[in-house]
Amino acid sequence: MNTKAIVYSSIVAVLLSGTAAQAKLDVKDVKDIKDIKDKDKEKIHIPGDRPSDIDVKNSVNGKDIGFNLKLTGIVEIPSSGTASEGGGSGTKYDYIYELGDIFYINLETGEQSLGVAPEDAEFDYIQYDMFSTVLDPSGGFSVRFNDFGTPSTFSQTLNFPAFNPDIFGNEVYFRANLSGSLFDLTGDGVGITPTGSSTIVARLFDNDNAEIGNIPLGDAFTGNGGPAASYTYGTFSSELYDQDCGTTVGCGVVKMNLSFTGTGNGDRYNFLGGWFVSDVPPSSSASSPTSLSVASVPEPSTTGGLVGIGVLGLAFTRGKRALKTLLSKSGI
Repeated sequence: MNTKAIVYSSIVAVLLSGTAAQAKLDVKDVKDIKDIKDKDKEKIHIPGDRPSDIDVKNSVNGKDIGFNLKLTGIVEIPSSGTASEGGGSGTKYDYIYELGDIFYINLETGEQSLGVAPEDAEFDYIQYDMFSTVLDPSGGFSVRFNDFGTPSTFSQTLNFPAFNPDIFGNEVYFRANLSGSLFDLTGDGVGITPTGSSTIVARLFDNDNAEIGNIPLGDAFTGNGGPAASYTYGTFSSELYDQDCGTTVGCGVVKMNLSFTGTGNGDRYNFLGGWFVSDVPPSSSASSPTSLSVASVPEPSTTGGLVGIGVLGLAFTRGKRALKTLLSKSGI
C-alpha cells in the first residue's frame, strides 16, 4: 500500500492555519488560536473556559499514547439545537478540536514518531490519521494497524476530552458508528476476530465515572481474495435513547475500546469511527444536532486499503460559510 496516498482531510470546514494574525482575521492567516488578540476572541465567541488546546492520553497494548488537540474551528449554529456555548440571542457556537499531525507508534519499542509509518515497516504499529472532538459533544477517529509476522492482538482505548458543558436529563441520546477496510498484503487471507463480543465498544460515563450506556459495534470478518486485496468493513451503527444522566451529576465522558486479533504477515486494518451525545432526542422539533455530529460514517475507500475521513458529518461549505459570516459580523 502506498502510504503517501493516504487520504487525510479535516472533519471540519474551518482550519485556522498560516503564519500570524493580521488586521483582518481570515482562516488562512492564523496559525493558532493563541495568535488571536483577546478583543478578537471576544468577537468570535471564544470564552475563557475554551482552551487553545487539549492534552489527550490513550493507550494501546498497555502502552500510553499522548498527543495534543488544537482548537481549529468555530461553527455558528441555531440556538434551538444543543451546543456548547450561548453566543447571545438566537445564536450558539460549537468548538472543534483536532489532531495536528499524523503520527505512529512502534508497538514493539513504544517509540512514537510524527508522520506516516514506513511502507516496509517490519514491526507492529498503530498510526493515528485523525482524532477530533466537538464540544457539542461528539468525537471521531481514524487509526490504522500493521500486523507484522505472527498474528497479533491489539487493544486500543480511545479517551475523548470531557464534555463542556456537561449533559443532563433522562432522555439523553447516544449514537456511535464504525467502519473500516482490511488489506491483505501477501494473499494468504486477511481477517479480524474481536477479542470480546464486538470489535469496538463506545461507552458513555457520568461525572462519577459510572457507565451510563454502551454501544458494541463490529463483527468478525475474513477475506480470501488474493494478494493486495482489500475489503470494506462495515458500516456498523447503533443508537441508544433515554439514557439517564441525572439532574445533578451529569454525563461528561465517552471512551471507545477497540480490541481484536488480526491475521499477521503484514496485513493492515483501518478503522474509522465516531460518536455523538445530545440531550435533545432526534425526534425533537428542534434543529437536529446530528447536522453537526455523527449522522453517518461514510464507507471507506477500498483502494489500497485506504480509509476516507469525514466522521462528524460537518458540511465543508456550510461550516466555512458559517465562520466567514461570523467573522464578518464581528468586524474582524
